[in-house]
Amino acid sequence: MGFEPALDKISSAVFLVDAHMRIRYANRAAETMLSCQDCATSIDKRLVFLDKDANRRFGRSIHAATKPDYSAFEGQIRLRNAGGDTMMEISVVPLVRTVSTSDNVFEWMDDTRASVMVCVQQTGPLPKRRQVKFTNRYGLTPTEALLAEELLRGSTLKLVAQERGVSIHTVRNQLKVIFEKTGTSQQSQLVALLAKG
Repeated sequence: MGFEPALDKISSAVFLVDAHMRIRYANRAAETMLSCQDCATSIDKRLVFLDKDANRRFGRSIHAATKPDYSAFEGQIRLRNAGGDTMMEISVVPLVRTVSTSDNVFEWMDDTRASVMVCVQQTGPLPKRRQVKFTNRYGLTPTEALLAEELLRGSTLKLVAQERGVSIHTVRNQLKVIFEKTGTSQQSQLVALLAKG
């Protein structure tokens, strides 16, 4: 597709799905979200939200977003994660291949390709319970536990450094300490360990 590197830099989970909710692309944050199974999962390659009401509304939004007249389209859906401690927001955005404003002609993508972009982001505060658990279980400092939480949510070291106003070197040093305390040596191992609870 060509735009994957740009989407991987976004800290929110971004999925491109077809009219049948099949995942055609997931950025890094989305892959992490699916691996944690905290608010969403993949069943038969379809994006499924664990909150039944939100998933039902999501299905209706996908259906409406893939039709040329999307008057019944519900663009944003709020839900809680599986632990009930974090508010999430699902944004559904229809994708069109060709738009001609002079003729009002819209060419919609077909059913087999990505036709909707789905963004999932945390809207509530960071889940403190999980950070406390990381501190108690692995002996992490509050700052290290916060970094672990951010990595679990799919954030990157560079983004964490920018958001905190510190150097990437500082964040890498914190990550090295987290590796030592958790007995891991790679971010993927760390995320997998933390996702298990």
